[in-house]
Amino acid sequence: MTHATTRPSRRTALLAGLGPLVLLAACGSQHAGSGTAASAAGSGAGSGAGTGAGNGTGSGTGTDSAGAARFADRAATVAQKLRAAGVPAAYSTGLVLLGERVTWPGFTDDLAKQGAMDGRGVLTLPTVTMPKTQRVTLPDGTTATLPLQTAAAAAGEAIPQPCGATERCSLSLDHASLTTRPMVTNRGTLDLPAWKFTGGGLDGALYVVAVAAADLGGVSAPDLGLPHDTRLAPAQSLGAVTDTSLGFVVGTGSCDTDLVPRVVEYADLVVVGGSIQPPSGACDAAMRLQSVTVPLTAPLRGRPVVDILSGTILLPTPHPLGTS
Repeated sequence: MTHATTRPSRRTALLAGLGPLVLLAACGSQHAGSGTAASAAGSGAGSGAGTGAGNGTGSGTGTDSAGAARFADRAATVAQKLRAAGVPAAYSTGLVLLGERVTWPGFTDDLAKQGAMDGRGVLTLPTVTMPKTQRVTLPDGTTATLPLQTAAAAAGEAIPQPCGATERCSLSLDHASLTTRPMVTNRGTLDLPAWKFTGGGLDGALYVVAVAAADLGGVSAPDLGLPHDTRLAPAQSLGAVTDTSLGFVVGTGSCDTDLVPRVVEYADLVVVGGSIQPPSGACDAAMRLQSVTVPLTAPLRGRPVVDILSGTILLPTPHPLGTS
């Protein structure tokens, strides 16, 4: 059920655990208002498997029909390309991890922290006896049998460039044990197998998903081959979700103005982001993060929520904005 994935950079994945984000976090939450909603006509799959057809519906604030139409056109293209890559079908029928595969603890010193960010460390793990598979119980009572990767393979995800025998590195992985961890998936929060590592430079345990990436769906989209649109703002992560509303975090440039959060719903996926007015002149490269809320015409019921620019499936927000 897997599809091509591109993982975020190591630096991005580690930022939440290494200190305050170097971003400008906007305060408060912007909600989609009661202005005229734009209808975004698009060819939607009638089910996760891609059968049937339907129209996507979109909403936003105000009466900016040009911005709504621009967003709807992009959403239709993104949805079409994701269907062609099999992403909604895989999401509806398989098991997809909605979180990071590697969870770092804190560090005892800055050198160990830097080593983790660079993917550099010493691997001195003993051979660990392990089963080849592990059965996981899903919320509906059914089970899935997942193949397990070795401790060495999992450690390689955290430390892809091990230090040589003559190098002096402050970070090391010295012990491994197989355990389970509650992880958010498209089927709800599940206790998935994970390798627990301890060692030098860590002030706690490092966890890596014990199921190889090739055997567990990821959240990133294939390369859609679409140009960047400066009048559209990307969605960064999910916020609160109810049957009638969807919260998410949107990222804008510090000089962008007139943010309008938008959503286009299809039977098999939901596309979110925002419309913006880019600056006419030079601006700094900082990003602002803002929590927004848009209405839903129907509960998500297992539909993936994807970003308007990249098509990436959104993860839950790891922590409140402005905190670490």
